[in-house]
Formats: sequence, C-alpha cells, structure tokens
Amino acid sequence: MSFSVSRNKGEFEWAGKNLFTVFVQPKNLFNLNMWKTVYDIMKFNFHAIDLLELEDDHPEKKMNLGEYLDLHGYSSAFKDNYLLPMTAAIWSTPPDKCALDFPALTLIQFMHNHCLLQVMNRVQWFTIKNGSRKYVETIIPHIHSVHLSTKVTSITRKPSNPSDPSSSPIITITDSSGRSEEFDHVIFATHADQTLQILGDQATDDEKRILGKVHFSKNRAVLHSDLSLMPKRRFAFSAWNYITKSTESSLNTDQVSLTYDMNILQSIDKSTYGPVLVTLNPLYEPDPSKVVGSWSYDHPLYTPEMITAQDELHTIQNLPNLATTFAGAWTKYGFHEDGFASGLKIANGLLGASSPFEIIDATHIRGRRAELNLIEKVQRRLWIWFEMWVEMVCIILNIMKVYYEMAYKWTNKKKNE
Repeated sequence: MSFSVSRNKGEFEWAGKNLFTVFVQPKNLFNLNMWKTVYDIMKFNFHAIDLLELEDDHPEKKMNLGEYLDLHGYSSAFKDNYLLPMTAAIWSTPPDKCALDFPALTLIQFMHNHCLLQVMNRVQWFTIKNGSRKYVETIIPHIHSVHLSTKVTSITRKPSNPSDPSSSPIITITDSSGRSEEFDHVIFATHADQTLQILGDQATDDEKRILGKVHFSKNRAVLHSDLSLMPKRRFAFSAWNYITKSTESSLNTDQVSLTYDMNILQSIDKSTYGPVLVTLNPLYEPDPSKVVGSWSYDHPLYTPEMITAQDELHTIQNLPNLATTFAGAWTKYGFHEDGFASGLKIANGLLGASSPFEIIDATHIRGRRAELNLIEKVQRRLWIWFEMWVEMVCIILNIMKVYYEMAYKWTNKKKNE
C-alpha cells in the first residue's frame, strides 16, 4: 500500500514506494529533516513492536502516541511527514483529529496486524471485486424483509407485563412515514450518535454515557479525475496521497486533504477509465468538468474515549429489560471488516445463526506479541548495529563541536590579550 506526502503544491514531496520516490525531490538529499524522517521511519518500524512484548501492566502500554514518541526521541519531522499523515489516511480522518493522545498500543497493534511495520516484503492488500456494493447485493436476497429508504425516527421500550417492570419489553419502532411496528428485540447497526438520536429520552444513563463517548468526523468525498489534487511529481503518485497546505504562521499543517487513487486501490483500468480519484475534503475544488460526484460521510474518530466505550459496550448489550443490541464498524477499528464481524458476532450469539467458517478475533490476528522470521531478525540486528554506529558518530561529532568551540574561544581570548 503506497503512500505519499505533498506540501504546498509540491514544495515538499516524498513517497514511500522505493528509495527513488523517497527522494523524488533531489534537493531533499541535503534536507536534514528529510533524513530525520527516513531514519525515524526505520527506527519506528523496527522498534515499535517492542511495545507488544511488554507485560500488560507495563506503564509504556498505557501511554498515548505523543508520550510514546517523546519517550523514544522521535523527531517532529517524523510526526508531521509520516506518522500523523499515515494515521489520517488509514482512518480517513483529518490530522487535527488524529491527535497525539491516540493510544500508542492501539496504533502499533493495528500496524503490526496489517504488516505496516515491515520494512521489506509488505503484504499485498486485497479488495472485494466491484466494491462493497457487491456484497450488499449478495446478502439482500437472503433477507426476507428489507425496508429501503425508510428512516427510523424513534423507538419505545415498554414491559410486556405492565405490573412487572423487569419483564421482557415490547419494542415499538416508528419510521418517518409515521408507521409503527412492534418487535421483541432491536439491533442498532447504526453510528453511535445516530443510535442516541433515535433512542431519544428512551436511552438509559449508561447508554448515554457509553455511546456518547463515540464521536464522528464529517468528511466530504469527491470522485473525480483532476490530477491537480495529486502530488506535483508523477513519480510520487501513490495509493494514498496526503496533500497539505501551510501558512506563514504555521510550519506544520493548516489545511489537509487526502486523495485515494482508485486505479490502484480497486484495480480500475486506467487505459479504459482514465484516472479515478477520490479526494477527502479537497483543499480547493477540482475542475467541474472532471467531477463525477460528491458525497458526505461520517467517519469514527479513534480517541481514548472511543476505546473506553468499546471496552464498556458489553455492559449495555442485550440486557433482559431493554432487549437492545448495538453493532457497527465503530465497535472495533472502523472498517468494513469490523462492521461485518460485529454483525456476525451478534447474529451468532443472539439469533442462533451459524457461520460457515470459523470466527477469529482479528485484534491479535498476528499474536499479542510480535513473532519475527529469520529474515526479519537479521534485518533488526543489522539496524541495531547501524543505530549504534550512528549514535557513536553523533557523540564524536558533538565532542568535536565542543572542542572546536573551546578552541575558538581560547584563540579569541589570546588575540584580545
């Protein structure tokens, strides 16, 4: 999965496909911040998995991303030119929302699971042929009753036996047309904030507290073919392209957009369809003649609050006196697979459905601890050896700098005498 960063219409650019694209701007060969970024990327990829090796009660496992990066001496260039842009691209979230209070363990575990910490031989990502519409079209014929374009406006939960408040409830669902139907259980496969809106005053204090911790970011997605919303240099074109603009008052990022190259991500033939791009929150409007459509999406914000809500969610699931269950991609990492797994778990546990395949929790799909193969172990040893030499050179240079400054002061003192 290739990735690029382009700042101020190409004033600063790099891409991670190979060494040439890292220095797609030759002047960056003499840019100290670029070398800091490259060094810290390698350092992070080799050492981040050490966090997974620590005991669960180790203080470092409780750190947020900012604390973790500061503890291990990562540069601001690494944060601004790699880690925050990468996090923003993965979760389709503006970088100002991808704050450094993001739990370090969660991010590193995710990157390890998806082989994003591998320096070489990264795995090939796959997608559903013809997109997510395909699996929706496959599932719908197997559902007996589907109400399309039918907005649920409210629900009420009342005990089936009025004299016994603890009896199983009867749930009345009302839609936007005013029609009401009664059910013995309701599954909310909606965003947490939408769920609270539908529940209204029917929401319990615990439901308000837990679901209220899950927040979403509104993002505008534009499908187009305007290459001006890609990096300036074609060699930097990647699957994920982080396009940013800075002002004189800010050295980092004031405005950001993300352009996804669907020719790469969905294997869309460029010779047939031309460039097919999706830009999230474009910095400026693409050429209208090249725009296919524009849509608004809500993406979950992965915050410490959200993780707390995920940990507490089981306390409000399928309670006998409420007969309500909550599902959605937001219950895990926020991806299609998470939404699918969330629904499947409820179908198996609540509805007695059986799955034709084994269900495995992907949170630790590659193990709670990192297991390295022989090649990875050799790479890691070589990197540690290289780090030692870099540190030694830096120490020697600093000593030489101190001696030079002392000699310079002594020489000036002699001249003055």
